[in-house]
Amino acid sequence: MRRISKLLQKRRAVSPVLAAILLIALAVAAAAALFFVIIPMITASTKVEIHGTPVFTNATAKIELKSTGTKSVTITDVKIEANNGSTPWPEADFNFVETTIEGGQGAILTYTFNEEFGGTITEYRVTVYYRPTDDPDATPSSLDPRTYPA
Repeated sequence: MRRISKLLQKRRAVSPVLAAILLIALAVAAAAALFFVIIPMITASTKVEIHGTPVFTNATAKIELKSTGTKSVTITDVKIEANNGSTPWPEADFNFVETTIEGGQGAILTYTFNEEFGGTITEYRVTVYYRPTDDPDATPSSLDPRTYPA
């Protein structure tokens, strides 16, 4: 019994220098968590994704887009190219109309080509350009071009 009480009496606390280092490390970790996790969740963002697989014919394209951000976006351009064996791939010519998609919502865009592609189409490449609706002077962002089989 005496040994136990002696051990308890000899127990020492963490040194003040080590305690200060631990407190600073804890504060830095909390600030990093706030900056990298919490702030992005509460700030408005704009992002667009192609939802599902677009449907193509030689004369039309049907593309489903979804705004995965919190702000509404305006689709400023859609570029559709077709691989018919020629280089570079010919670009579709169609009447484009800017479309606004609210944050978290989707839209199905259907385009009728002004002229058909010649030759046999093996795949299509789609690039979508968009900007925040509330900033008409913003430089449009683009999705990475995606290629889909015909």
